[in-house]
Amino acid sequence: MTDVKSPFITVYTLEQPANKIVTLADGLPKKAMAAPMSRATAVTVRVDSVQLFAELLETIGEATNCTMSLGYVPGTEPKDGSTEGEPYQTVPRGIMAEAIGVYLKTPEGVAATLGWNEVDGASSICRLKANMVPGCWYLFDLDTVEGEPPSLANLDNISRLEALKEVFPELAKAGFVRVPSTTGRVIFNGKPMEAVGEHLYFQMDDAADMERFGAVLLQRSMLAGYGFMKPSYSTKNRTEKIGQRPWGINDPTTASCERLVFDGKPVVDGEGLSVAKAKIEVIEGRSVDTRKLLDLTTDEVARYSEMTGQQVVQENRSTTVMGANGEMTTQTVTRFLAVDQ
Repeated sequence: MTDVKSPFITVYTLEQPANKIVTLADGLPKKAMAAPMSRATAVTVRVDSVQLFAELLETIGEATNCTMSLGYVPGTEPKDGSTEGEPYQTVPRGIMAEAIGVYLKTPEGVAATLGWNEVDGASSICRLKANMVPGCWYLFDLDTVEGEPPSLANLDNISRLEALKEVFPELAKAGFVRVPSTTGRVIFNGKPMEAVGEHLYFQMDDAADMERFGAVLLQRSMLAGYGFMKPSYSTKNRTEKIGQRPWGINDPTTASCERLVFDGKPVVDGEGLSVAKAKIEVIEGRSVDTRKLLDLTTDEVARYSEMTGQQVVQENRSTTVMGANGEMTTQTVTRFLAVDQ
């Protein structure tokens, strides 16, 4: 197996539920997400193989108050061969700003909330992209979404994975951990709730390629006929279309190291509701050299732009990021973007 760098993820433990909440409305199950994460105890965990990831997901899957992200804060990695690093506190940016006495609507206030600060006597940090770096685990979140054309919406999860392998053949050699939707774990009157989504995790050879790989996979999915323009609607009027964006047969927003992933145990409240054990499957294989998914050629960029109305650009800009020593530093980073023309 290829030697994989940065095999770390972050696990968050909350004092309140972190995952889906299922109750009864008019005698039928109704699902909702828990309240947004506030304070949490975070731990960076070393996960070297699909087998170890499956074991971790089994543990998280029995906790209603745990979630995770596929990145980590530099300096929090496990030491001396340990599996877990030292626990630390994460807080929302608003709580951080109030604790250190800054105003978030100023550039100075925003900058002050980056990195480590003391909140209520504890060394704390915000779960922000600038504070984290990617680990080597990547997530395919497979599910149907509003506005997906029938030709794609009717694909089952096996067909979706085969289509992604068609777009990027290296995936055929990959090892995966498969986790069905947590909604499907909820039992109502002896029968599981209907759910079609699932999570597929695999390892990348180069953790730093997470964002580029996600962007290019979406672009190449669009060119291969496995993408579409997903509509967005007004929050005040769900029939009022206000825009659209490229989307794929997997959720393209997972390629962000600070993003929360919810594979914990749902909370149920109501007669006839219960939760089954998570059915986690390991598919043996190796880590993936995602760099083999090449950026679009000039001709492909033109085709993509014609399909989506977007221009593919590489943007070099100066930004504040967390360094390997746990200190904030200014670096020039490359962002691989598709922007409206």
